[in-house]
Order: sequence, then structure tokens, then C-alpha cells
Amino acid sequence: TISKVDSVSILPKREILITPETVEKYLEKLSEDDADFIRHRYLNDPELPGLEWLSIMFGLSQGSLFDFITDDTILFFEGRGSLENETEKIMEEAVILFERFKSRLPGIPKPDTYYLTSEQIDSHFASYKKIDMLPFKGGKKNIIDFKCSPHPSLGARLDLLGDTLREYNQTNFTYMIATDNQGQADRLKELISEKSNIAFDPVIEVADLKGGFIAHEAGFALLTDHQIFSRHHRRVRKKKYKEGVAISDYTNLTPGDFVVHTEHGIAKYIRLETLTLDKRSRDCLLLIYGDNDKLFVPIEEFNRVSKYAGKDADPSLTRLGGPSWDKLKKKTKKAIELMAEDLVQLYAERKASKGYAFGEDTVWLKQLEASFPFEETKDQLRAIQEVKADMKSENTMERLICGDVGFGKTEVAVRAAFKAIDKGKQAAVLVPTTILAQQHYETFKERYQDFPVNVEMLSRFRTKKEQDKIIEDIALGKVDLVVGTHRLFSKDIFFKD
Repeated sequence: TISKVDSVSILPKREILITPETVEKYLEKLSEDDADFIRHRYLNDPELPGLEWLSIMFGLSQGSLFDFITDDTILFFEGRGSLENETEKIMEEAVILFERFKSRLPGIPKPDTYYLTSEQIDSHFASYKKIDMLPFKGGKKNIIDFKCSPHPSLGARLDLLGDTLREYNQTNFTYMIATDNQGQADRLKELISEKSNIAFDPVIEVADLKGGFIAHEAGFALLTDHQIFSRHHRRVRKKKYKEGVAISDYTNLTPGDFVVHTEHGIAKYIRLETLTLDKRSRDCLLLIYGDNDKLFVPIEEFNRVSKYAGKDADPSLTRLGGPSWDKLKKKTKKAIELMAEDLVQLYAERKASKGYAFGEDTVWLKQLEASFPFEETKDQLRAIQEVKADMKSENTMERLICGDVGFGKTEVAVRAAFKAIDKGKQAAVLVPTTILAQQHYETFKERYQDFPVNVEMLSRFRTKKEQDKIIEDIALGKVDLVVGTHRLFSKDIFFKD
């Protein structure tokens, strides 16, 4: 959806609602034999074709589309031949079903009692004004020929876009630019004002359209952001998270899981039990400790229990009342304090050191952002803005972007790397596998294709000769961005800047 609504109406896909209650209500009006046959056929297979015929037997009112439209309705047709073919096909299937069931169901109506024939439909059509949309001129009279042609692609040249819009404006040629979403519209408007040097506000609207056109005689032109940036029309339904109340963690536990109680240590979760104490029932987690000791933890105290996160062999169960858990907690606390001291010193050194401030976004970066074929999620935009804010600061950047697969982490890296490259720096993208190296290499190549950016890849997919050449170009500053595996950590890799 593109906006919030208070309510929606979800209508049934068939005219007769198939539920045991509604069908039994209808069957009361039929003979016992007919009712038994329909009950057996349709309750076992509610998708069976021809069900609408039964509305006559059930005493429901008949009707068609023509009963609900007014006399001044205008009908638009896009290929009447296909409509006629579909009408004949439905009637043929109805006749076959009628012949199959008429011996078992004497009261079943003939198909033409319920369905309109082609002749009846044509008779209804004659009562309304009609417009046929044709892909080519035919032998019919009163043909209106819309002289249209596809709008030419602008090849991501905003200066050419500005010249085109200026020409439209000077010749009173009506135009509209369609974008997939409001964010894209805002970015495009900003880009046009900075890059195209036009003295008027362009007409930009949100409309999910693939290609534009020019209607010469009508004096109208439609452009789309896909044509402006020469990219394919891609629409992916984004997954969306909705903020809500988290469920209790015990629902994620299965019998046999190891858990940790803050006061009593490591145990094994057995099951959820209901105990009655002082005539009051309480749900409790049953935990087993060393020596087979049991501990019942009330649900309201479950915040003290967490799932064991170790990945090694199964842990030893703590003995209830023993000193081992307290000793382990003290030892862990001391280790954390030492780690905290090291981290404080490390971050103090980082705070004192100065990095490179990349400054404000350039027109090229804004053009790259505008060419993104999807609408950014709220979290994705926030991550992009925070990363760019880090890069504008002199402080050394240290940021982790975490998110599920398909939620746009790579695009954050695409924009951050471009911001660095746009300021004359080199960038490297480190990936764990050669497959990911290839995928990211292709992604960065595609996103940077309209800019003078040299993207290379270092992995085992490259021959020794190719790798040597890439390494040499990195040292000479000829490679702007390199995607690679741990090969990037080799001692023979040197970046010019």
C-alpha cells in the first residue's frame, strides 16, 4: 500500500459462501436426495466449477455486472476477441458439467439459465458507449490514432534532462516525471535543481511506471526515473518488520536445552509445569541441576534465566548450593574488568587520533543515490545517514551494520565507498568467500557503471597474471575499489591512498 487506511473490505472470491453452516441452510430448500448429492460433492470439493448454478436452486437472486452499472457508463475494451473466446469457453465447460450431473441432480438449472450467452452479452453492450483500444489501425470507423512514441532514454545525463525539460517548458509541452516512491522523487528534484540549471520546478509525481512516451499531437510527454538513469525496472516486495511486544523467551526453549540461572548456574530445561501452592496455580520452569536436583522457576522470575550460548561440548551442570557457580562468576567478573580496561584504553587512543574528513555529499553521490532502484527502508536510511556523518567527522570511524539477508546492507557500503572514492581515496571491500567476492564485485560494477570508477576483484577466480596486474594497479592508484577475500591481507598488497 502507499498510505494508511482505517479499514479494508475483503470480499469472497465466489458468489456462494461455502461453509457447512451456509450450505446446510440452503439445502433445507431442496429434496433429500438432491441435498445429499450436493453435500457430498461441494463440501468435499468447494472449488468445484459450476457452483454458481446452485444459487438458483437455493433461491438466491440472479444478477450480472449489467445490473449494477448505470446507463451513462463507458465500456473500455482491449481485445474483444479474447472476451468472446472466454465467454464461449465458460459456456462449453458449463454444458459439460450440466450433462454430467443432470441425471443425479434433476433440479439443476441449464447453463443458459444462469450464464449470459454471447448474444445476450452483445445485446447489453449495445446499450452503452464503448471505446476499443487497438494496437494498430483496423477497418473500423471513428478511429482515434494517438501518435505516440517511446520516450528516449537519457543515459543518466542530467544536463540532457534539463535541456529536455527546458524545451518542453518553452513550447508549452505538458510533461510529467514518474518515480517509484517519494524518496526517489525528492532526490531527483534535488539533483535536477543542482545539475540541470533550470529556473523552474519540474513536475514529478509518484507513479510506479516502467516506461515513458511522447504523445506528439496531444502535446504530452511522460518520463520515468528508470529511463532517466537507464536502469531496468525492478520491483521487489520488501519484507517489513513491525515493532511490537517481545514474547517471553521460554517459548523458544525445548526440553533438553541448557540454560543459565543468574543465581544458581547452568541447568537443563525439562518442561513447563503448573504447581498449586496455597490454593494458587503458578506456571513454572522445571530445571535439573547436578546430582539431579530440581529447581522450579516461576514464570514471573524468568528474566533470571537465559539460554546457554556456548558452542563447545555440553556444559557441566552446576550443583545447587555449591560454591562452584559463585567462583566462576567472580572469575568472569575479573576477566570482564580487565577487558573493559583494555577497551577504555583502545577507545581513548582512537578518540585522540584523527581520521580523514570527507566533507559534504557531491552531486555525483546524490546521482548515485537517485539511481537506486528500490525505496530505502527506515533503518537503511538511518544507517546510511549515520555512516556518512561518521565520514564527515575527523574521528576514526568504527561502525557495525547488522541486518538480515536482503535488507540492503550492501547498498550502505556502496554509498560509503563511493563517498570515499569521490574524494580521491581508494576503497576495499572484504568478504569471507570467493562466491561473495564475485557477487559483490558484480553489484559494485553495476552501481558504479555511470561513473568513472574502476572496480576490481582479488580472489581465486583471477589467474596469477590477472592478480599481479590488479595488485600493481592498486599500488599505482589505478584501482578505485577492490573486492576481495583474505587475499587483501597479503603482504604484497599496497594502496596508494
